[in-house]
Amino acid sequence: MFRVAICDDDSGFRKSVKEIITQNASAYGISCEFAEYSSGESFLADINTVKERDLLIIDILMGGINGMEVARKVRQIDRDIFIIFASSHIKFSPEGYTVRAVAYILKDFFFERNMKVALDSVIPELIRQNSKIMLKTSEGEIKFKVNRLMCAESNSHYVTYYLNRKESYTVREKFSEAAKKLRQYDFIQIHRGCTVNPAFIRSISKYVLVLESDWEINISRDLYKNVEKEYMMYRALHV
Repeated sequence: MFRVAICDDDSGFRKSVKEIITQNASAYGISCEFAEYSSGESFLADINTVKERDLLIIDILMGGINGMEVARKVRQIDRDIFIIFASSHIKFSPEGYTVRAVAYILKDFFFERNMKVALDSVIPELIRQNSKIMLKTSEGEIKFKVNRLMCAESNSHYVTYYLNRKESYTVREKFSEAAKKLRQYDFIQIHRGCTVNPAFIRSISKYVLVLESDWEINISRDLYKNVEKEYMMYRALHV
């Protein structure tokens, strides 16, 4: 399910955007759920539902509060929602970087084409973020989103998956297979027996990596430069 909020004072434009998104999402086998708002004020009155949305399409100039200010308020409570600006005015586009908008699309003849390009970036990333891991443990099957996983660590013939330092699950599995599986989700292998989710990395220095909750893990000297490189590439794309 692709959950989209559209904030624009033109009802005809909102309808067109819904049609474009529905068509593109269906190509990925995803259905859509829409919430429509005719002003920044009406959206902000419902802002507590932001975390239930995957994508916000918002105009810049509307009566009352402008779309950029709305987007700044959104970013104060949600770092993950995708934001796309749709506007008739190009002059505000540089400000889109301040709220990490994935696109700034002009309402012109090329709008549908450019929206499709943006969606072809957003939808696969959304699918990736919502991907789940299922583990068969001694206590039964455990399922969780990949983006909740902090790291995975080899433990003899077992692998321990850490959601945090207090919540972990251990399964009988080859670490090489676990690392290969997690590699497709941008996990970085930092030594022979540990791979980490870069989203949880706080710092890297002097062959030591610090995860959230001040968890320090040593980095292999042989892999240190590659870990730094991969983390910088991840940061460039996600921050």
